[in-house]
Amino acid sequence: MKRPTFQYRLILTAVFFLCLFLSSAALAILKSSDTYAACGGVDTSVVSCGEDDSNAIWALLLIVVNVMAGLVGVAAIGGFVYAAILYSSAGDKSGQVTKAKETLANVVLGLVLFALMWAFVQFLIPGGVFGRDYSAPEATNTPTARTNDENCNCKDESGNGSGGVQGPVTPSAIKIKNFRDASVTTNGSVLKPGTLYRSVHLGNLGPKKAEKLGQLLKGGTVIDLRTSEQKADNKADVKLTGVSQPARLNILGYTSGIGPAVVDPARMPKFGKALRMMGNASGPVLVHCISGKDRTGWTVAMVMYIAGAKDPQIKKEYAESAKAFPNLAEFNPDWINSGLSSARKKYGGDLNRYLKEGLGLTDKDITKIRNKFKA
Repeated sequence: MKRPTFQYRLILTAVFFLCLFLSSAALAILKSSDTYAACGGVDTSVVSCGEDDSNAIWALLLIVVNVMAGLVGVAAIGGFVYAAILYSSAGDKSGQVTKAKETLANVVLGLVLFALMWAFVQFLIPGGVFGRDYSAPEATNTPTARTNDENCNCKDESGNGSGGVQGPVTPSAIKIKNFRDASVTTNGSVLKPGTLYRSVHLGNLGPKKAEKLGQLLKGGTVIDLRTSEQKADNKADVKLTGVSQPARLNILGYTSGIGPAVVDPARMPKFGKALRMMGNASGPVLVHCISGKDRTGWTVAMVMYIAGAKDPQIKKEYAESAKAFPNLAEFNPDWINSGLSSARKKYGGDLNRYLKEGLGLTDKDITKIRNKFKA
């Protein structure tokens, strides 16, 4: 039987890579769709129904894809070196020269095919393959993350068996995309730790994540900045036990900078209402929109300003969302500059005037917000 040529072997390898990449892309598309979110709410220690990338299957596939891409690069370099050695040592051996040229052509062809496939996968997978979160979920047999199964002898505070999440839940245990304690970037020097959280919308939470988040926010409030239409498109928030979830604020989103939006007469009173609700809330507050980037970012920025933050601190906290949205088409960390500039320009360089005259906050409202969140 005739042995396959190098070129055919290269094509077979390329087909293998294509199958691997398309499988990864299919997982990414499924994961970001309602089909994945509607998996019946059945979380396991491997597959999570939530929004983030932190499950073992997803993490493993992404690592394999990137490692194999590196191996292709190594193989290509090896092919170039081999062709160069053949050519340089050929002398008057025309056959060896021909073989060197064929090897070089095959390597180039393989790289072109691989580049085309890689570009296609980058297009399919939201946010691309590089710069993803490769973390696997936290173990489900630890004291702070117990599962409700027949082998769990969990007890609630009264000593009765409940089977629920036990022990204090920390923010790092909440595996939701773009979720964070807004005090972290200033090390608690501006905001009190554990008082103000932000995240994507909560429509896709599985029961385990909802239970953990409910425990973290127990006695607190979730504020939804989305419009009614966006709620229909992205799903209503999952109800968290022991957490107040007031009506959404219906603030229209924006995709080309937040400058004009934050001084929009139709939006400003709603931002003011959100801040007023936050100041009056009992317990910790979680604020979100769809992705928790811009409307949420501006609301958190104003809380930080009231608490005494300077522009660099506000910008640093706002830019943290870039970790969840590395593609600037989805998130631009410089947008906060346009928001601050627009608000100051419209109100004589004074953000306090913006808060009072633009957003409609009273001195009493501002004092409540400062007392609640200021470190």
